[in-house]
Amino acid sequence: MAEFTYEDREYQLEAVHTVIAAFKQHDSVLIESPVGSGKTIMGLMVIKHLQQEAKKQGKPLAVSWVAARRHILNQTEKVNDTYFKCDLSYVSAFDKRPPRADLMVIDEAHHEATQSVLDMYERTGNHLTLGLSATPLRTDRMKLSFQIVVKSSSIAKLIAQHYLVPFHSYKINDWDPAFVARIFLESQQLWGKSLV
Repeated sequence: MAEFTYEDREYQLEAVHTVIAAFKQHDSVLIESPVGSGKTIMGLMVIKHLQQEAKKQGKPLAVSWVAARRHILNQTEKVNDTYFKCDLSYVSAFDKRPPRADLMVIDEAHHEATQSVLDMYERTGNHLTLGLSATPLRTDRMKLSFQIVVKSSSIAKLIAQHYLVPFHSYKINDWDPAFVARIFLESQQLWGKSLV
């Protein structure tokens, strides 16, 4: 993971306040926010607030952070240990024996409609769910079960605020790897760092 420095961002604080308010009336909330906007930070901010409130009431809040990829769990653990110090269990979405949890955070929540996550709901006994996703719409049209969606910001706003870098998108009508490679190699200075 590249060196990371935490900072409060207004759009994150607004989303977190909206999520906390939504949990007073709903059991499941999804934060929809672009890649690079800090969904992990927003999730950890929500957890920290909810755990502090639960502690004041003498009812600790057990939280599991669920992800399908180990590197996501490792990154989350590093950010949490460095900046937030929330009490979390880091759980693979494929874990057959997950720990009991009051709150389950599903990173990459578009996977929520998979059998492994549905099974996890039964096994953890959670009564609250927080989803995090940049792309909550599934191509297979399966519906996610979140009651409320909180949209934190847009790519355009994050570029304007200098949190994301500007980009150019090009569409090639006849996609063919050899053609794309030839176009790239003929004018590398035009393309710079590119993602295909």
